[in-house]
Amino acid sequence: MESLVKYYRKINGGFLNKAWREGGSIGFDIYCKAEQGLSQPKFLIFAHYQPANKDRIRALVESESTQDFYIHETDLIKYYRDFLIGDLKKDLQNGVPPEEVLEKAYHVTAQILKEYFENIGSSQILRTIKDVIQVMRDCLFEGRLGLADAYRLSRKANDHYSHCTNVGLYSMIFGIGLGLSRDEVADLGQGGTLLDIGKKFIPEAILSKKEKLSPKEFLAVRKHPSAGKKVLNDLKSFGKGVLAMVAEHHEKYDGTGYPFALSGCRISQFARMGTIADVWSALVAERDHRQPLTPFEALIEMKDKMPGHFDEGLLIDFIRLVVQSQQAQDRPARPIPAAALKTT
Repeated sequence: MESLVKYYRKINGGFLNKAWREGGSIGFDIYCKAEQGLSQPKFLIFAHYQPANKDRIRALVESESTQDFYIHETDLIKYYRDFLIGDLKKDLQNGVPPEEVLEKAYHVTAQILKEYFENIGSSQILRTIKDVIQVMRDCLFEGRLGLADAYRLSRKANDHYSHCTNVGLYSMIFGIGLGLSRDEVADLGQGGTLLDIGKKFIPEAILSKKEKLSPKEFLAVRKHPSAGKKVLNDLKSFGKGVLAMVAEHHEKYDGTGYPFALSGCRISQFARMGTIADVWSALVAERDHRQPLTPFEALIEMKDKMPGHFDEGLLIDFIRLVVQSQQAQDRPARPIPAAALKTT
């Protein structure tokens, strides 16, 4: 029998404060868990949290120091989709500057991914990614925002949800730079944001290991693209381009990647673009074993030290995009050697 635990997210007084502050009139059931004598936990409604009784319920939750409390994923999804993301849409419609809305949407996206990776076992929360990515895409188009803007607002932290949010954002800007349609840009954003969702099924001891992985451990890591695609297949909410991006983002142009050893244009265009955004995002972010590279140092690393990894034409497009975006910010760009812009 499937356990019900994965559909419930543990909450505390801090979550209730945030739900009231950000969710306004949101109301939802609060559950407690009964386990004694049961083959699996049973969740019982403890109270209904709403504006009229928020102070009393919060006090009750905080006073029960030995009891854990939960929210069901249905209410959690409603909290994100109807309130947080709904407010972002209203802000954009009401003339709030796109760069301000984008920054808020960025943090909502990262929080959704954190819910998935850390707070709830079900994958249903990922359905809300489509909604928030549409907001981010509209901000980029309406605000004519570039890669320098995205780089400035993005967190360079060493965690899955920051990295995935960055890849989705950078991928959308890449698509805009290539003149893709709004729908295609949204697909790029969804695929980039969801690239690493399969890592949820890799033991943390492997993901955080600083020493070289054993062959068995590396095999476990190599499974995450296929695992991520399966999650999205089961949700039946995302298009073929998004699924291909998730499944193929570790393929290399020369055929030495995984999990299918695809090469050249057998790798989908979106996956080839996502791979570039993925590696660049990782290089400019904090990592346990090194300091973050500057945007231009990362580009040179990708061009000179990763032969066969990328579609060379797309990599040159991305380099030009970074340079143009930097110049548009009226800041002198670090010179890129002429040889770096030549195809081989």
